[in-house]
Amino acid sequence: MNIAVIADDLTGANDTGVQMARQGLATSVLLELKTGGGKQEAVVFDTDSRSLPPLEAYQKVKDVCLFLGHDGKASPPVIYKKFDSTLRGNIGSELDAVYETLQPDFIVIAPSFPRAGRTLTNGIMYVNGRPLHETEMAHDPKHPATESAFSAILERQSRYPAAFISLERLRGERALLDELIAGHRQSGIPYLVFDAEHEDDLNLIASLFPVELGGPKVVWAGSAGLAGALTAQILRSMREASEQAGVVLEKSLQIEAVPIQNSLYYHSNNVIIVVGSVNPWSRRQLTELVKEESVYAIVVESDKLLFPSSYSMELDRVRELAIRVISREGKHVALYTSGDPDEVERVRRLGHDNGLNATEVGERISAELGRLAADIITECGIRHMVLTGGDTAKQVCRHLSDVEIKLIDEVENGVPLGRTPGESGRYIITKAGAFGSDQVLVRSVNTLQKGVT
Repeated sequence: MNIAVIADDLTGANDTGVQMARQGLATSVLLELKTGGGKQEAVVFDTDSRSLPPLEAYQKVKDVCLFLGHDGKASPPVIYKKFDSTLRGNIGSELDAVYETLQPDFIVIAPSFPRAGRTLTNGIMYVNGRPLHETEMAHDPKHPATESAFSAILERQSRYPAAFISLERLRGERALLDELIAGHRQSGIPYLVFDAEHEDDLNLIASLFPVELGGPKVVWAGSAGLAGALTAQILRSMREASEQAGVVLEKSLQIEAVPIQNSLYYHSNNVIIVVGSVNPWSRRQLTELVKEESVYAIVVESDKLLFPSSYSMELDRVRELAIRVISREGKHVALYTSGDPDEVERVRRLGHDNGLNATEVGERISAELGRLAADIITECGIRHMVLTGGDTAKQVCRHLSDVEIKLIDEVENGVPLGRTPGESGRYIITKAGAFGSDQVLVRSVNTLQKGVT
């Protein structure tokens, strides 16, 4: 294992790992700590900790850090702590777990993902040019964005100081930047947070701390953006070192990207699409998808998924309808809950009146939606899935007992394609709620039918 990634949800694990797979590294995502991975060059561990209380999230990440060095083995040379580019989750407590367990000199942090429209400027996170708290993310029912200043989030969530490095410093004279970083090291500041607006900025950050004896010990952290730049930097360094030593790299490490003839692997099969995210981006994408004649859309009444007295009847209704449509009409099936803000609020209030907080409401809906989708997949022998929303994706995989996803390629930026192991493995496209073009779900279904081209 050359690279280990610790991610806090499944869609984030996949969209980060695929940055490595696309550059030639055999990459797997593990949904359970002690399963699979094998001889993969990059392994992504999904701690599923984004919605946990901070102390529980801390422990989950600590467990992975301890696992990476178990049985006296040295940790992988590169460790990457992935967090959400819209700054959701337990970022501070999870960084603290990494720092206190692995004890690096620095954690180098860059949340930006320019290809997906997320940029950090003067410590403020922007999404497509708008401050984070002014976007649709402010209305996320589980993790509403109330501020855009990354410094404020770290101060609230972490026990350690952070130094923020501006674009002017990053793009300026290298000697001055090195001097600044050395000063932070002497001052005992463990977290270095970098602004980045373009891919070139991420490439600069990735080049600052080469893996060599005598340099500071570094753990990296950020979104899928920095992960891609870091992988490219690592591969360049490995090629240069091998050329100097006259050693030929393994075939999988010699190339920048692996052409994949996925059409060889795919069958003409139905696709199930599960949209668990209520993000407006996902809802626009769903609107485009259901225009397709080959897709049959079924709305699942989310209020009926909250309580045992009502969810059995609702699950039976949807299951029977979906199986009939697939078996008799041969259509793809899209399962979704209402994304109407008034309906989302009504369900949240219903949960609150029955002793459930917003997180618990979301978890119950995701769990039952995942169980429903898994039942349909199993009954109909479906091998192609498109899963939107990290919680929903994890629940579908959990109910299918899928514990590993081998990553293959991207349908769009941040929308990865993977496959579960084995001859009868399932092909899975996962998508975070706020990622993708309006046509991404349509494109995903077409990809699963025709293969990546």
